[in-house]
Amino acid sequence: MLGGGLLSLHGMLSFLRIVLYHGFRLDILYNHWITWFMVVLYATALILIAAHYRNGALIGLTIAKAVLSVVFMAARMWVPDDITYGIIIGIDSILGFVVSLLVFIFWLRQVNKE
Repeated sequence: MLGGGLLSLHGMLSFLRIVLYHGFRLDILYNHWITWFMVVLYATALILIAAHYRNGALIGLTIAKAVLSVVFMAARMWVPDDITYGIIIGIDSILGFVVSLLVFIFWLRQVNKE
């Protein structure tokens, strides 16, 4: 339940950030420390959910998804070249989608067993 709660909190905060940014142009909500907090919150929620089911494949996939999130954030902050940044983000986005889809499939299989 804690993992689900953290995941819900992450979704609510993400929605709030988007609405406040596009509604009021509050750039402060996209500060690096807030973004890192969101990445850590998301990764923690996924790992807690995977640990609940005690499935090695699901735990491995959620750790991979957390690492991809960190790589995405590091690339966003430290890669100055737009073309290199675009390539890294494109590859990371494709990998992130595939891993997220696998996590969802493995999670659904675990839920159906219970």
